[in-house]
Amino acid sequence: MAAARERGVRLGRPAAPVGPSGHRAAELRAAGNSLAQIAAVLDAEGVPTPSGKGPWHKSSVRHVLTRWDQQQDTTE
Repeated sequence: MAAARERGVRLGRPAAPVGPSGHRAAELRAAGNSLAQIAAVLDAEGVPTPSGKGPWHKSSVRHVLTRWDQQQDTTE
């Protein structure tokens, strides 16, 4: 496995699709909202976090948006 990792092979299970939370966060980002504003809106709308626990934070929004962007890059 170390040799494969050195060659750049991605090991492990592929990430699950982001889902509707990523789409909504991307819409809010496109509207010019900050990460904190996006987190507040997602909380107000009752959108579940990726873990399904607790409120949205800037870091969880950043993670979802990064995964959303990666997912969009692979589907184009």
